[in-house]
Amino acid sequence: MNGEQRKKKTPLVILLFAVVMFAVAAIGYLTDQTSSDPDHYFIRNAGGDVLMKHKDHASDLQCADCHHDLLSSDDRTACFDCHGDDVDAADFEHAELLEVEDHRCTTCHNSFSDKTPVNCRTCHVQEAKGTASSAGCAECHDEDVTPDLLTHDEMIAVESHTCYDCHSVMAISDAYHQQCSGCHVRSGQARFVNADGNARCEICHLK
Repeated sequence: MNGEQRKKKTPLVILLFAVVMFAVAAIGYLTDQTSSDPDHYFIRNAGGDVLMKHKDHASDLQCADCHHDLLSSDDRTACFDCHGDDVDAADFEHAELLEVEDHRCTTCHNSFSDKTPVNCRTCHVQEAKGTASSAGCAECHDEDVTPDLLTHDEMIAVESHTCYDCHSVMAISDAYHQQCSGCHVRSGQARFVNADGNARCEICHLK
């Protein structure tokens, strides 16, 4: 091949390479890469964004600790989908079901099957002033009604009852700090707490 032929082929090779790279980039951009249970969540935050590994937290917490909508969801797998007709959820307390080996919230609840996780800020707005407290039954009922009359599941099943009838809504910053920081201090004080007793914000918050 002489120099003249090589010069003519070079632009064609470059053009072909550029077309292939453009096609690969376009396919990557247009393809949906989302997952129903991604391993990482990136939480935008005024105090510094937070990158959270889902599986590190899912192994130590109950799903409903963060995904509160699981508690009131009617989207549940029936017992007979996995067991025989002789197994009925009504024969067990909710806590007993969770104690069964290999049972997790998602064993019965399908809330994550094809839904995007609800943003915490949907309910926990910054302006909320609530604290982690529960309303007493007497605030809505007469003194004959006490919490020990019903299980938590039965309370939720009462028509028109919602989580917020009993539980106050916390501000987003309070919810994150109480839920996240409180657990970090209990489970890994050496890593998450400074010698002076204050939380090491930089462990979670990216600057």
